[in-house]
Parts: sequence; C-alpha cells; structure tokens
Amino acid sequence: MDEERSTLVAITPQLRGRFERAAAAALARRNDTYLAGVAMNVLQWLLVGALGLLGLRYWQWTATEMLLVFVAGIFASIAIDGLRWLFARGRMLSDYQKMQDDRLVWAVLDADAGGRDSIPADQLERKSPGGLTASDIVFGTLGAWLLWKQRAAFGFDAAGAIAISASARLSLIALFAMPVLSLLVGLLAHRRDDGGHDELEFRAGGRGIGLVLLAGAIAWHGGGSDGARAVMTFVNWATVVAGVLSIGGVAIMVRERNRLRTHLARRRGDGGEAATPKRRKRRSR
Repeated sequence: MDEERSTLVAITPQLRGRFERAAAAALARRNDTYLAGVAMNVLQWLLVGALGLLGLRYWQWTATEMLLVFVAGIFASIAIDGLRWLFARGRMLSDYQKMQDDRLVWAVLDADAGGRDSIPADQLERKSPGGLTASDIVFGTLGAWLLWKQRAAFGFDAAGAIAISASARLSLIALFAMPVLSLLVGLLAHRRDDGGHDELEFRAGGRGIGLVLLAGAIAWHGGGSDGARAVMTFVNWATVVAGVLSIGGVAIMVRERNRLRTHLARRRGDGGEAATPKRRKRRSR
C-alpha cells in the first residue's frame, strides 16, 4: 500500500488551478486532426500484424519474408520519429510545457470522473521525446544485429531477401507509407493549432526493446526456420490484439474530450468559476 501511495500525487489547490488554467487549451489541441493522427498510429500496428498473418496464411511467406516485413515496419516508424525530432525538435521543445499541462489536464479529469483525489505521479514527470527516440534507435539497431547473427538458424539468405515475393514487396511499400501518412497528419495538426501534441510518446521508447526481445525469443525457441515462423506467428497475433485494444484507447480519448467540453461549458455557466465542490460551497455562503 505504501508503494502504491508513493506513485500517486494528491490533487492540491495548486494542481487544480493548473488544471483550470490549462483545460481550454488542452481541449483545443485534442482536435479531430490530432485524434486522426493517433488512429493512424494504431492502424499502422494493425497493418504490421495483419500483413504478417496474411503472409503466413494465404501468401506462403518464408520466415525470412515474415521477419523482413515485421522489422521493416518497426524501423520505418522509428525513422519517421527520428526525422520529426531532427527537423522539428526546436518546436517540440518549445511546446513541451503545453504537453506537460495537457497530461495534467487529462489525468485530473480522469480522477474527477472516478471520484479520486489523486493522480499518477508519472503524469507530472518530464519525459524527453529525443531520449525516447534515441533509445528506439539504439535498441532497434541492437535487435537487428542480434537477428542478423541468427540469420542462418532461420534460413535467412541475402539473395532470398532481395528476391522476395510480390506480396511481400507490396507489404513493405504499405508499411513505409503508413508512418509517412501519420507524419503528414501530425504536421497538419500542428499547423491548425498551437502545437503541443506529444506525438512521440504514443510510440517511442518500446519498439527497439521489442526487437531485442524478438531476437531473444527466436534464440530461446530454436527450431530453425519453423521455430522462427512459430515465434513470428505469435508476435503478429499479439501485435493485432494490441492494436485492437488501442482502438479502445482512441475511443477513451474521444470520451475524455467530450467530458472536458462539458466541464468547460458548465464552468462558463457558473460565471467562470472552477467547477469543484469546494468552490461551489464557498459561493453559496
């Protein structure tokens, strides 16, 4: 219990004041274009997993093709985030306080809806989009190297990687196109509003480690090409399931937006006062 309490921060009057001051801006930034960008990220992972399963079931992909498509999907999204950080980091860093305020707003709103008087402490922690992207690059490179070291075990050969099937080539094109579309949607959201969309935190930091875990799973499972296919089948199913669950996350974000819109409308109806029980009680005296 003590450890659980240490991960929570009480909603003090100071935090409540920050929430009220930042609420309108947070609502404006969670617009339809931003939500479309989040949905694009979810669809990207659904596509990665679904293509692998289709390749196994209908297109008779080899273990080499399954691994190539999966790894390419991960590196395509890492590369786009790296470019976003490289060319837009000044704007992202200048908007960071807005990102912090947005996280606070949604955390307090969720606590209010659940009748709680505290929020998770990690909602107040500073996180570096650049650090998260760098960790993906480092661990992704390590994971790719570990997979390369095992290439003979699962029947990988350079000639086979070049002479892949037409379905695998089309899948690679689709996987590289999806993160580019996601980037364009994100840039549109930035142009239409005042930035602060915190895009990287939806994806960065876990993909590189995922590749390392994939390499470890293949090494642990063994079984050559058949073992690699079995591991990739499990990984692709897990990716699809995670994507389906993430669709629910997008629906939650829409519901939160509607809840905050209602809160702000009620606050305006109260003459601009924050809609908290304590403040309403003082006004009635």
